[in-house]
Amino acid sequence: MAVPSMLMVEPRGRTKDAMSSSAPSSAAHSLDTGRVAAEEVEVKAKIMAAKAVFLIAAWTVLYALCFGITYGYNAYFWDNGIAGNLFFAAAGTWLFGVWAAALQVFFSSVSKSSSQVLLGTGGVALGAYLLGIIPKLADLLPVKLMNGTALLQKAADPGDYYGCIVAAGAMVLLCMAAAVACFDRKQL
Repeated sequence: MAVPSMLMVEPRGRTKDAMSSSAPSSAAHSLDTGRVAAEEVEVKAKIMAAKAVFLIAAWTVLYALCFGITYGYNAYFWDNGIAGNLFFAAAGTWLFGVWAAALQVFFSSVSKSSSQVLLGTGGVALGAYLLGIIPKLADLLPVKLMNGTALLQKAADPGDYYGCIVAAGAMVLLCMAAAVACFDRKQL
């Protein structure tokens, strides 16, 4: 093999691959392309999984820390016993955060900048709040999970929240599946 030189001329235009008597070049090329594509899909899946796990784990740890601190000082200064369904209300807020993280993962797979991710996530959350004006839809929107005050004051029952819990869980799974599908098409 010759050592490349600065004075060598690079070929331009169409060039033919070297022919081999063992296998047609198109078959060898398709095998290589298939192997590279499979490796790329695996890398993309790992990127999406790492992003989703990190966002949800960070949200969970930080939310648990804030909840623990608030629960501790409320127990010290006041009585936590007067709050009804305390942990169910806290779990609802946590699930809302998981929903927001899933939206961020989805929008990061289809957007080109972080500002587009934030605008997409905020836009969907704002749209969900505005759709909450419609009484029949309000019970199925994830934003209802943020209304834990009614649970704490015992004005609402945890059964009132089952519809929005199922809807939020389904939306999280849908966002993750759509993120993987969209990110597979994206060039790295």
